[in-house]
Amino acid sequence: MTIYYRHHPFYGEQGKLVRRLRRYTTDSVVIQLRGEVQVAIPGWMLDPVVCQQLRDEAPPRLAIAAFLALRQLLDSQPLLTRVVAASRDRASQHTGGDDARSHQPATPTANVAVRPSRSLGPVA
Repeated sequence: MTIYYRHHPFYGEQGKLVRRLRRYTTDSVVIQLRGEVQVAIPGWMLDPVVCQQLRDEAPPRLAIAAFLALRQLLDSQPLLTRVVAASRDRASQHTGGDDARSHQPATPTANVAVRPSRSLGPVA
């Protein structure tokens, strides 16, 4: 099995099928790559025909105005607003919730490599 999705970190790598995962509407697979690394990916990323048909586009397809209109619509829904507010109230009442946490500014995290970098080859 080869990963054909060109934006995946393991693009072009081959592996063997470990198991299939069927969840909700998409099927995923777990494949074992070299070095005993196992990754779970959507099954379509292993299909060369599907991945070949994917195109990169420079301009975005959705305007920011569309996202702002969606935010306004969601904010105008009274039931949704009440559910979110109630959820926040419950979270702060539990021991260990926001009230129990220190309100100091977060410290920056260190950049730690999860796996060694590798060359992705020439960019097409």
